[in-house]
Amino acid sequence: MRLVPEPIGYDNINGFEGTDLFQREGFGIALANLVTLTDGPLVVSLEAPWGEGKTTFIHQWRHHVEKKKGVRCIYFDAFRSDFHSDAFMTLATELYRFAAEVLPDDHSDVEEFKEGAIKLFKILSKSVVKTALQLVPMGELANETASTLVGEVKNQLSEAVDGLYDEAFAEQAKLDDVLVQFQDVLSAVVENIYEKGDHQEEASEKPLVFIIDELDRCRPDFALQLLEKIKHVFSVPKVAFVLVNNPEQLQESVRATYGNGIDANRYLHKFYTLSMMLPINKKYSYDQPSDIEKYVKHLFNGLGETVPNRHEYMEAVSAICTHKKQGLREVERIVGYVIAYQLMKPESGRKVENIAMIQSFVCCVKVLDPELFMKMLNGLATLEDVQKFFNTSNLPGDASIIDFLYGLISWLYTDQPDDLTASEREVYDSYDRSMWSQLTSMNRDRSIFRSRVITPLGYLQ
Repeated sequence: MRLVPEPIGYDNINGFEGTDLFQREGFGIALANLVTLTDGPLVVSLEAPWGEGKTTFIHQWRHHVEKKKGVRCIYFDAFRSDFHSDAFMTLATELYRFAAEVLPDDHSDVEEFKEGAIKLFKILSKSVVKTALQLVPMGELANETASTLVGEVKNQLSEAVDGLYDEAFAEQAKLDDVLVQFQDVLSAVVENIYEKGDHQEEASEKPLVFIIDELDRCRPDFALQLLEKIKHVFSVPKVAFVLVNNPEQLQESVRATYGNGIDANRYLHKFYTLSMMLPINKKYSYDQPSDIEKYVKHLFNGLGETVPNRHEYMEAVSAICTHKKQGLREVERIVGYVIAYQLMKPESGRKVENIAMIQSFVCCVKVLDPELFMKMLNGLATLEDVQKFFNTSNLPGDASIIDFLYGLISWLYTDQPDDLTASEREVYDSYDRSMWSQLTSMNRDRSIFRSRVITPLGYLQ
């Protein structure tokens, strides 16, 4: 039995076919049309909070664009490269590597692109010597001879300091010319990455799509460097950038760099042609279940085939996560805890039927409110604590699953049902008769509740 779902990567999908759990294909097609049919430079910010399936969607979308549209894409995980000091060389290296793979070895554009990137790098770099030294593969040179070689290279670079800075100063004066030359070569590379043959006119209209994922997880200075270089250096016709990010976190990167006084949202939009929000449906309706409900069902179908009372677990987890507007990543963790609990719980001679609702509640609390979970684990939680978790002002009051859960947990944490308010008592009464026979074995003893339900989860971090 798995505790976490197997990741959906580019290599094991076929566009949106069979994997479009959240029905985003329509949005994906619209985005593909926008990116592939827009003339001129394009930078699209594709936005969604953490844990909402951005990376899975972009793999689906990339596959669709490449296989259905015949458009070439570069996928770049920015977070994996944010240890680099220079964003320009990071992007240029990705483009060079792509061009070298696609074009013939002796193609002139490849070498010209490399030479142009190096030339422009000398001008843009704030510290030519420092960066050059970082390019030496120190970690791969372990023996004494290699170490000597590295030392000699460093000495030669140090001796050339004055010459390098003189060259950078001289070239700074002609930055515009060098930048235009680099962009011309970049445009030529894009034009030549498609096989023209009988479809020369069609191929000439196709862009190169550069997908940058995990931008918001990068170091603040590196993330902003990437945006600046994309806007000012790599912005040429037929190159479309799709920046996958959590806008709130990226705004924090702006504030970390420029201070809290800056309008971070306005600043970021200087770098975008437009921004788009990944469709997310967190509201339940009878004809259209929420994304959370779909994902909970998907996880249990894939992970919890042998979980007893699976339907009750699915209902409870879906209700709580929808009520509290949680992301898909939190849902994954909660379902993982539910399944882990099934594997860990001790066999008991005293069986309590349909206890899945309470177990689901505890798993949700462990992920969504760790402080409350510790109170429950130590026997310190009160009725007021659990009511605060439910945020009673937002309860629908329509006899839905979340109302049922609230009544059930209130019953469990109320020493005397008569202490409940009139409205809470109404919820309690509506469920008491149906639940009483199932829960009387606990005798309202929260120590038994802790030992049988909470303690096993306390072992997990």
